[in-house]
Amino acid sequence: MIAALFPTNHAKLINQTDEQTTVHGLTHTFDANLGNAYPGRRIAIIVGLVGKNSAAVPTSVLAQNIEIAGVEASDADCSFAHGGAGTTLLASSFARVVEVATGSVGEIFFTTNFETIAHVVVLNLSFPSRTSHDGEETFGNSTDNLLVNLDIPERGIIIGAAVKAANSSLSFVNMTKRGEATLKSSTHTMAWGWDYRQPASTISVAVNSTGLANMVLGASSSKMY
Repeated sequence: MIAALFPTNHAKLINQTDEQTTVHGLTHTFDANLGNAYPGRRIAIIVGLVGKNSAAVPTSVLAQNIEIAGVEASDADCSFAHGGAGTTLLASSFARVVEVATGSVGEIFFTTNFETIAHVVVLNLSFPSRTSHDGEETFGNSTDNLLVNLDIPERGIIIGAAVKAANSSLSFVNMTKRGEATLKSSTHTMAWGWDYRQPASTISVAVNSTGLANMVLGASSSKMY
């Protein structure tokens, strides 16, 4: 049982939960199930931001004051796609990883620079020792299928998400899909995924979907060592 909780040769997903706000807001707070606690535990959040006030035409999407169970994470300047003035279409995503060694529950908190709806996926990831969090992040947006190029370090982990302003299933290339949800009264779709213990390489992570709609893809890599 101890070996199952503290694997020594690879990263392992211990727990995954997800939660969504239902109204637009500037402040986003979630009481999250963090799963098993152990020394060196990493908690990752994958966030999709969907919808906006119809009059808002953002020039950027900023997620700030990010805290995961009381641990500060760096702010996120998110890539996004939106429908312009008079629409509520918005698609954006970001991911962050921090070390949270104790506690089975914790609060996820962040603010955004305009009112939007958030969907948060919380991952409890076990790593063999520690993970560098200064990995590469890259984003893209389109109204059709799209891809982003990513440099993966040896023994790397990939975390990513895509959001589309339509009720349409999404699939990934070069990243394993781990979940999908329809958001904002089924007007948006979010899919997320990750892979670990990757060889050093440069890859193109792609998201595919049918039907033209505003869509955004984000992926990041970090080194496990």
